[in-house]
Amino acid sequence: MIVQALLWAIFIINLLFGHIHQLVIAGFDPQSPLTLWDSTVIQLMIVACTYTIPVLSLNLLLPKLSEGKQVARLRQEINSIKANEDVFKTLLIQQPFYEVSNSDSQIIFGNPYAKLRISILTNPFCNPCAKMHARVENLLKETKGNVCIQYIFSSFNESLEYANRYMIATYLNPHLSIAEHSRSKEGLPIPLRRGQGEVAWQLFSNWFSGGKALKESFFKDLHLDINNPAIEAEFQKHEAWKKKTQLQATPTILVNGYKLPENYKIEDVRYITEFNVNTE
Repeated sequence: MIVQALLWAIFIINLLFGHIHQLVIAGFDPQSPLTLWDSTVIQLMIVACTYTIPVLSLNLLLPKLSEGKQVARLRQEINSIKANEDVFKTLLIQQPFYEVSNSDSQIIFGNPYAKLRISILTNPFCNPCAKMHARVENLLKETKGNVCIQYIFSSFNESLEYANRYMIATYLNPHLSIAEHSRSKEGLPIPLRRGQGEVAWQLFSNWFSGGKALKESFFKDLHLDINNPAIEAEFQKHEAWKKKTQLQATPTILVNGYKLPENYKIEDVRYITEFNVNTE
């Protein structure tokens, strides 16, 4: 408003003291076929635009700048609300509940003793599931593994269920090593990592990042027996849970059995993990 007032003040002063008139006369060319009136009108239009355009531009620009600041402030306020554990719990218990436990799936990563358990119904051939896997990996890094991640496998049809069995076999095989296994999508050797869950997670990541295009040949060098009774028993647990809950969409995210509220993303869980992790 001050800038606009200054612009109009300059215009009025120039008009009163004859500066605009001098500008019009100076701009008049006697050799031009235009009459003095035509030249005067043109020059006045130019002067008017000189003062009007900045004013209009400021009127259009300032609300946008103000709106941007308001959006940033609102985003901060919303994030502070979402980070409140009591708010999260209140919204969470209003969502549909599906009973889920270790007896439904042994595929667990992170801290198995965390009070906050994130159960994910995932599909090895589902592209959104691949993106979700990468987001979950970032969550595990940000929380330093202090959250329990449970995978339950689904499939588009029976012909693709072999991938579920291989995934389960990858996790349940205590002697599995990926030192001599497949390579990443860039063709670089995969470093050996210790721990059953770490090896399985690395293989899951390789599968989701591009290995699924190789289909069964991706698991060729692992020498896994997917017909093993233990693997089949685990596979049937996943199938039974899906039948019991009637959940089909993938990825579906449950937090302690409750469906994650629509206004929350899985990344938002990092705000509340410190309140829920069992540190004993």
